[in-house]
Amino acid sequence: MQARFYLQENTPVCLVAREKDNRKFYWLDQVQQSWQPGEFNTFSWPTATVIKPLQLKVTDLGVLVRLQDCPSVDSAAPDRIAPAILYQNQPPNELSAYVFTYKLRANAKVKLKVKSLADGQTVFPKELGNKTGVFEVVVPANKLASGDYQVELTGYDLASNSPVYQSVRFFHPAKPL
Repeated sequence: MQARFYLQENTPVCLVAREKDNRKFYWLDQVQQSWQPGEFNTFSWPTATVIKPLQLKVTDLGVLVRLQDCPSVDSAAPDRIAPAILYQNQPPNELSAYVFTYKLRANAKVKLKVKSLADGQTVFPKELGNKTGVFEVVVPANKLASGDYQVELTGYDLASNSPVYQSVRFFHPAKPL
């Protein structure tokens, strides 16, 4: 299995690979590797000892690359991430979309927006409706200019009316994969 991500600047990296919907409890963390700023970085790990016996597919897993020191498992969502491409043999030829995976514990009405931090303009608004459990949101990347973006998931819990809010920032590179 391989995860590839662009590291804009020299900063601590915390890479975690895990199941999107925790059924077999696969979790890879404590990755120790040197990372190169201003480049796409790749982390590879074998699948024979754990992933194959658990019969997990690449689509069952997600990778989170936090741009900070590794926090405890119970910490809040990271402020800055580096979106990762997860693949088995060859990386894709181009970056056409970002897929953001969320997990909500209760049924909530939510929406997502991606805004450019350069000018504050929303570049991708999406009404998601009622969601619960694990769900994904696909954000087209081919029309994004190189720069910093913020992704915000907002809404409210349908049972308690409590607010739902998650936010991350990421850098979209102009460099080809």
